[in-house]
Amino acid sequence: MKRLDMYYKTLEMGNEKLSNSTADKERVLEEVKSESLLQVTLKVHLYIERELNVMLNELNLDYTGIHNNRFKTKLDIIYRLSLIDKKLYDVIAKLNLIRNDFAHKIDSKKDSELYKQLLDGASGFVLDNHKNDVKMKELLYKKELSTSHKIKMLLVNIWITLKFTSTNMNKVKLNMAKRLEDEVQQKINELE
Repeated sequence: MKRLDMYYKTLEMGNEKLSNSTADKERVLEEVKSESLLQVTLKVHLYIERELNVMLNELNLDYTGIHNNRFKTKLDIIYRLSLIDKKLYDVIAKLNLIRNDFAHKIDSKKDSELYKQLLDGASGFVLDNHKNDVKMKELLYKKELSTSHKIKMLLVNIWITLKFTSTNMNKVKLNMAKRLEDEVQQKINELE
């Protein structure tokens, strides 16, 4: 199969998976609507860890060796392989710190403090998507959303952004193969 054909097939597969991801986002938002922030944080953290495992698995990396590592180690590996950008890495790392605070401290933060902490870690697509979602929901409900609701939406947006990246792994692998092919061709040219 020619590279261009492979590229288009990869995009086609990715688009199908992305439409499923949008439905997943709405399903999870509905699922967590009545849960506490602690429950939502833990649940989204688990969803994110599952996506990290999917990405590592797609790369055919040693399943047991890597998948038994801590969340932060998996996140670092995914980032160092350039599978996610710095902005997504930062907000997921921030979420991991918040999750660890929940797990190891009896006193929890106020909703407004938690929201500010998450927003401070968010940027790029995650932040833009979140702001748009909040505006749309507030227009729909004709009132300002509670901080708790905004936090839940932001947490789900962080997860869905990683899921979008994960669903495009075939494209990522194709790009990695292209880079490798170019590097090999360059070495061959240098030797000639």
